[in-house]
Amino acid sequence: KVNEQVWKYMKSKEGTRVYVERNPIVREAQMGSKATDYPALLMTGTTWGTVDDCMFGAVASTTEAMRIKASYVKDMSGGSVLAVLEKPTIEEPFRSLTVRWIELDLPFASTPLIKNRDYGYVEYMNIVHLSNGERIGCQIYHSVNFPQTGDIPGRVRANMTVCGIFRQIGPDLVEAYGSGIVDPAGDMIKTLVVPSMATGYLTILKYAHCSEMKKITWLLR
Repeated sequence: KVNEQVWKYMKSKEGTRVYVERNPIVREAQMGSKATDYPALLMTGTTWGTVDDCMFGAVASTTEAMRIKASYVKDMSGGSVLAVLEKPTIEEPFRSLTVRWIELDLPFASTPLIKNRDYGYVEYMNIVHLSNGERIGCQIYHSVNFPQTGDIPGRVRANMTVCGIFRQIGPDLVEAYGSGIVDPAGDMIKTLVVPSMATGYLTILKYAHCSEMKKITWLLR
């Protein structure tokens, strides 16, 4: 159960809810790290399908695959795979490690005062086997900076650390959990970036649908 003294409800869809941390300074102080007001997000809920459906819908190890996924999931306005460090295999079809770039549209981005945020990050995906034999799907994003991934004109580089977990709890029901911290690269813009990220968390509800559409497309080829 979510502690609503710590987490404030932000938005929901199909029974899955996203919360924002009420006081990030308290968390930073408890962890003994440098105090910041970077907001943390928490998502909890369920989605239909299987863990494999969610993972197949999520995996996209090429730029073309990212764009196909985005056409169903709506998780980015632009993006590219910059480097593939580990490719999925027949034995491990969901194990993937890539360096990526994405851009997220913000409200009022067409005005001179607002610029879209973009992110350079490493994405890791895999199926983890617990000691009891249970299979858990995981997806992790962590921002990185390289000399080759410099700032792009017209955008502002933001940072994030996000993880998502998928666990089968019924024949056609998956428990979904997500958490992360976002640095929106500007205090004034926080009120736009954080809701945009919260909407991004809810795109996981479309992973199983994306998986179905990928399979249908493959069958029609």
